[in-house]
Amino acid sequence: QLLFSRSDEVYAIRYTASPIFDKNDVLTGIVIVFQDITQAQTIQRKLNYQASHDPLTDLYNRREFDIRLQKTFSDLDSYPEFVHCLVFIDLDQFKLVNDICGHAAGDTLLKDVSAIMKSNIRQQDTLARLGGDEFAIILHDCPVEKSVAIADKIKQQVAEYRYRQDKKEFGVTTSIGIVLINAASQSVQDVLIQADSACYTAKKRGKNQVSVYTSTDADIEQISGEAHWAGKLQDAIGQENGFELYFQLIEKSEVNELGKPRELTFEILLRMRDEHNRIIPPIAFLPAAERYGLIHNIDAWVIKHTFAWLNQNRTQLQNNKVKCSINLSGKSIDRPEIVDVIHQAQKEFDINASDICFEITETAAIGSITKATSFIESFRLEGFQFALDDFGAGLSSFSYLKNLPVNYLKIDGSFIKNVEHDPLDQAMVKSMADIGKTLGLETIAEYVTSEATAEYLKNVGVNYLQGFYYHKPQPIDELLELISVTPEPTAIAVND
Repeated sequence: QLLFSRSDEVYAIRYTASPIFDKNDVLTGIVIVFQDITQAQTIQRKLNYQASHDPLTDLYNRREFDIRLQKTFSDLDSYPEFVHCLVFIDLDQFKLVNDICGHAAGDTLLKDVSAIMKSNIRQQDTLARLGGDEFAIILHDCPVEKSVAIADKIKQQVAEYRYRQDKKEFGVTTSIGIVLINAASQSVQDVLIQADSACYTAKKRGKNQVSVYTSTDADIEQISGEAHWAGKLQDAIGQENGFELYFQLIEKSEVNELGKPRELTFEILLRMRDEHNRIIPPIAFLPAAERYGLIHNIDAWVIKHTFAWLNQNRTQLQNNKVKCSINLSGKSIDRPEIVDVIHQAQKEFDINASDICFEITETAAIGSITKATSFIESFRLEGFQFALDDFGAGLSSFSYLKNLPVNYLKIDGSFIKNVEHDPLDQAMVKSMADIGKTLGLETIAEYVTSEATAEYLKNVGVNYLQGFYYHKPQPIDELLELISVTPEPTAIAVND
């Protein structure tokens, strides 16, 4: 009940009434007791709100979203003619803003993007923040065509949004997946998986995309294929010979001075074999490893087996200045277990830290720059070296390099393939080589396939060259044969 005061204030009240009887049991009056419960109701409303809403964005939270999605399914029993759509939205490159500008900036961006989403849906729809940079919308009584139009509008407006800090602008895009909910939908769990798969497809197609789930979608079929790979990878990780180590030579641009040990730098390339004993390249199985959370296990396998191989062949390698380069995924540097793996393998196989160079891709480092910087700094103090792989592929601004303590810049191969003929690629490669010199970092060029490319790269000051022109990948044991018959200075690298 509500009580209005003379000053127009409103109070929530609870009251009780008790009758008054005289000695002859005749009703003579009533005693009414009023209790002000305004504060108690306010507190209860706040608690109910907090239980159902995300505290940062004021959107519904995951708990309330699950309740409303379940109700949407239940209502189909009574209204089978209705169709709804579930929309999953994942922000692209949100970690970049969060890590470079700080968590306060990331929070502001999330609130601004949430407001954009909210402005594009109807009152009857449900918009929720599922966690981190993931959102979901239940579009009630909304056909697919209209849902796509809403999603496209959100995608466009988020892409146009800019967060500004210290005279710099940062933006994010969205990968959006849509799935239809109707009487034929199997279960809540099914549509959640389908929406997630569609969102994954949008991200895989280049991000800033809208993808509608269909059971015949080629990308969705590929996800089923990746699930098949997940089982095979689990088996391979647990076996000593589950994978095979390959290597590829890297040539130093300048020949070693006489009397100095031959440089032997190598990067490990990973291979599998199928049931017919055919070699399977990593492009076939690494996407599945990334998607199903197995990539850090593969990185650990590579580290242990590479260190074991170096230890086993210490005598044959002793006349060379060894530099073994091993790729680490972004997922691995986010996990504390990889630190123990490296330290335990180093101790077990008595490996000199200075002989090892870990390669981390530019996008992985930028995507989690705070963790990457801390990871690199701690291992640099122990003597390990680091290369920034696929350099130039991630961002147009290289200002982050001032704070990323790597030793080498490995120029992305997309700039090297046509560098002989493309003036833009030439300008980019030269600028990256100059950046390396300015920062005191050595540069490595991948995808060197011709003498003309090699000569151009040497002339602009690239320090190391790698590609089929010099050497095709071979099983790691063939390295021993190569150094026994090759007197001239060489460099080698090991890559996942």
